[in-house]
Amino acid sequence: MLFRSTLLDPGSGGGVDITSLNQRGYIDVRFAPSAGATLDAASITDASEEFTLSGAAAANVVLDGGATLVTGTTDTFRYTFTGEFSRGEVTVDFIEGRWMDSANQNRAFQQTFRVEGATADIVVPGAGGSIGLSEINQLQYIQVR
Repeated sequence: MLFRSTLLDPGSGGGVDITSLNQRGYIDVRFAPSAGATLDAASITDASEEFTLSGAAAANVVLDGGATLVTGTTDTFRYTFTGEFSRGEVTVDFIEGRWMDSANQNRAFQQTFRVEGATADIVVPGAGGSIGLSEINQLQYIQVR
């Protein structure tokens, strides 16, 4: 079995809040070695890029270089960036041969995530519900969470 990496935060195929992502300034990736092998962390923390970012949402983002091991883990690495993401889909292109375990080098593949804007739910009146004109005028508010 070939080893691979997985977008961890934001998750592969998932979404992340634009403000949260831009304020924290990093992406976490988990690397898993192939069966019976051990991960070569030095091949990940070196200066070569393990992946590139593309898509309109990543147009103003630059990865800052080598990754750092996330404290308390043995397989999760943090990639910091400068610039800001915009809303939309980001494609992460993992570059062939950029990291390895004790048996193999990685293959090329893609993962994606979505950068999303703020969201809210209307509480009063309830989602899908209705409220009378005189009642909403008497309340004089719409509750949002």
